[in-house]
Amino acid sequence: MSAFTDAKSASPQLKQAAIGVVIGFDNLGHAVAIAALVFAGEMIAGATIGMVIFLMAAILGTLSLNTRRSFAAPMFSNVQNVPIAVLIPVIFLIHTMDLNDSEKILNVLLLLGLTAILTGIAMIAISAFDLGRMIRLIPFAVTTGYLAASGTLLIRSSFYVVCEGQSCSLLTVFSNAGSTGLVPLLTILFAMLLWCATRVSKHFGTVSWVALSIALFYLILFVLDIDPAEARNAGLLPDNMSVARDVLDFTASFSALKFDIILENWPIVAAAILLGIFGAMLNVTGAEIAVGRDVDTRQETFRAGAVNLVTGCFGSSVSYVSPGNTTIASMIGAKGRYAPFAACVVMGGGALFANEIYTSVPRFVSAGLLMFLGISIVNKWLLSEWRRQRFSDWLLSFAIVAVALTLKMPTAIVLGIVTASLIFAVNYGRLSVIRSSATLGRVRSAVDRGPLQTEFLDQHGHEIAVVSLQGFLFFGSVMQLSAHIRNLFKQSPPVNTVVLDFRGVSRIDGAAIVALHKLELLASERSAQVILCELNPHVLQEIERRSVLEGSRTFKVYDTCDIALETLEDDLLRRLPLAASEETAKSALIEITGDQDIAERFLTIMDRELVPEGTLLLKEGEKSGDVFIIDQGSLSVYIKDRDGKSIRVLKQKPGAIVGEIASYSGKGRTANVVADSETVVYRFAENRIRDVQETEPVLAAIWHKGMASALAKKLQRTNQILGDQTL
Repeated sequence: MSAFTDAKSASPQLKQAAIGVVIGFDNLGHAVAIAALVFAGEMIAGATIGMVIFLMAAILGTLSLNTRRSFAAPMFSNVQNVPIAVLIPVIFLIHTMDLNDSEKILNVLLLLGLTAILTGIAMIAISAFDLGRMIRLIPFAVTTGYLAASGTLLIRSSFYVVCEGQSCSLLTVFSNAGSTGLVPLLTILFAMLLWCATRVSKHFGTVSWVALSIALFYLILFVLDIDPAEARNAGLLPDNMSVARDVLDFTASFSALKFDIILENWPIVAAAILLGIFGAMLNVTGAEIAVGRDVDTRQETFRAGAVNLVTGCFGSSVSYVSPGNTTIASMIGAKGRYAPFAACVVMGGGALFANEIYTSVPRFVSAGLLMFLGISIVNKWLLSEWRRQRFSDWLLSFAIVAVALTLKMPTAIVLGIVTASLIFAVNYGRLSVIRSSATLGRVRSAVDRGPLQTEFLDQHGHEIAVVSLQGFLFFGSVMQLSAHIRNLFKQSPPVNTVVLDFRGVSRIDGAAIVALHKLELLASERSAQVILCELNPHVLQEIERRSVLEGSRTFKVYDTCDIALETLEDDLLRRLPLAASEETAKSALIEITGDQDIAERFLTIMDRELVPEGTLLLKEGEKSGDVFIIDQGSLSVYIKDRDGKSIRVLKQKPGAIVGEIASYSGKGRTANVVADSETVVYRFAENRIRDVQETEPVLAAIWHKGMASALAKKLQRTNQILGDQTL
């Protein structure tokens, strides 16, 4: 490959084409190795057919990547090793069935094609419904474990090629007598040399080393005067395809297709589909890094799914973007569409001469290439992750690999899913389900009361706790809620009412329902009550379905937390003596000034006004420094949302001060204030305030001090609320 990077004198188009030729030959070697794996032994007659199908799938995938409008950089696709490695046990089972060679080949193509079609359907569904985010929830350690396991299966599958489609192990291949014992030794030796060579000279490339090894093999045959036919008889070269094709019957009937084999081994097929989807999504990320461009994962998943739907109909296995080829092409300067088109031309030529190419590649090269690819996968997703992942995560990946080797891949898939679920539950359970927790002394309803009532609520607000919840309440997170409420009941002084704000809760499960039942028992033992508010329809339906509220004296439900808090405040205020519970403008001024005479003096200066129900007392935007104190009735404060709809944000009762902020800021009113009912107010007009400042500066100072104190208390409460929400 370095020769191409140094070709400065070549035209840009020629250089790009040369890069494509390199990638094309790399895919040729890949197709030979995969075909040798899938159609080993008695099924060798299908190797050429398989090689052609795999190359056609790579061509279609690569063209679909590089002819779309959103083309950003050259990318390449080919048939992937991972799903095939998982399917090897089923392929071996077909190999041992009482069928003729043609029927075996057709059933293997059926297995590969149906797996690709189902994978394509799954990919399209994932893209259409944007389910990729769900797959990304799988912990990285589980995903790397799956991929590393497929690498170990690929290593084991390389011996399947050596043993000509028979089940064998590392020990049995070396126990073979005769010259065939040389093939496994050469396979391992070639894989090791290929591994070392690609590490020493990364820019030379795998395909170059493979081509060099094949050339060296034939050079040795020439020097030793060994005829290729003798090497073929010794098992060093594949059987002649012209002889193998004589036993291939292309007229095998549809009845020869054994769908029941696929149905009986659906866990393995499902595992291949799942790993194909995982591999495709991870490879997209790898390709993004290689080309330095953002790739639309959803669009790419749909493209890969569509390609697999088409190629699966012809018996191809799962294919998707290859980050390896894409990375190599990017490293040696691939730009534009010339390189991928040239690669497709090379692969097309390889398909035309598949028989000659396949029979010329030594068996130990194709098997060794498979072993090398398996080792590379294990190194990338397991060994190299040793220092990158936490030891516990790496140990999980290792466990998945061990289970895949001993108990097969479906069991490893189940282990990964169960472990992923547990990890999700534990990690999500650590997230605080409690967004904020405060007492009524800090959190109030949207009712602005007079100073006396406000002070009383400040003193007794500790009796009521307001707990705002968030997220999904399930068995992993509900325990912290139970513990928190238990502590509220045990603290000194204890809480006798808990308001649970479900505004931020999306769903609850059965464990949360059980926790609510326990909470009811805990509250009833202490004669306390629990208020549930802001429940969305799904949560409310689940609570009602489980009969949590039926016959309960502890639980109460309110549509909004504001209504719940206002009700609780009114209940607390009933403890006040009758005289204190009914505030007026006079009582408010006495509380503000601390002197009854001064309060009466202010009342004589102010204008007493009767405001009919529905009257707009203050208008948003108007500039006025008038201040009002409510004597009787109530007012409501409204603001407009983005759609122009009025929303009530505050209700003001007797003793409440209205308009003081605009009086001191000098800016326009920030909201509309409307009378809820016939209301009596005292207006301290802006010009009257200026007159008092000029004629009675001491009285004016008392007024300003009282207003400053009232504003400071409101600011303090606001800061407390904001502080609680950031906990």
